[in-house]
Amino acid sequence: MLAIGLVAAGAVACSTRRSAQHTFSEWKLVDLEQEFVTRADAIENDKNRPRARLELLHRLILDLDKSQVESAIDDLTSRPEVSEFDNLLAQALVESSLRAEDWPRLRLMLESKCPEYVANSPLELALASGKRPEALGVLIDSYQTARNAAASATIIRCLSRAFPEPRRRTTDDTEFVGHCEKWWRENWRTCDLNLGYEHLPSQPPPPPGADAHARTSGLFIAQSP
Repeated sequence: MLAIGLVAAGAVACSTRRSAQHTFSEWKLVDLEQEFVTRADAIENDKNRPRARLELLHRLILDLDKSQVESAIDDLTSRPEVSEFDNLLAQALVESSLRAEDWPRLRLMLESKCPEYVANSPLELALASGKRPEALGVLIDSYQTARNAAASATIIRCLSRAFPEPRRRTTDDTEFVGHCEKWWRENWRTCDLNLGYEHLPSQPPPPPGADAHARTSGLFIAQSP
């Protein structure tokens, strides 16, 4: 009887493993999207909807195992088109890469599915916040290795906002990116984020007499003495 019980238990275990393997093999990125759509209704009226949607997606990604996350990244970066969900997933993966300081994955996302915003924040600001020079450097470097025209165009728009002065000097994008790389390499230690950055969606109109230069000088300003 014990042998029969062991055989039966083994059969159940094998069946469970096969079922789990079968379920895993069938997992697709669309499953994550469907789960997100199902849960997103509950946050549609959130005051900060873009951030709430992004945090929901972060929670769903945390429920995936490493292989499923890698599968989602492979699927996302190989798609020729970009849906609304694809863009949101790219934002989440950029943000999680920043938090983990996973520069190779960050570069993969920027050169393939570069999002222009992360929730309400312009991408260049999200990368520069916290003064992690590697992060903004990855954006600059990703232009040379961009996998498609859409990623290249998004990178140029972000850098053009961040570095308006080098942008005014040339209309050649490759030359412009070279100027950005040189400026950042030479100045990142001696610059501060521009708190009056005019491309913040929440930035209010400047009060009378305010320093207009702060709103037109780009993402960085010189450190105060």
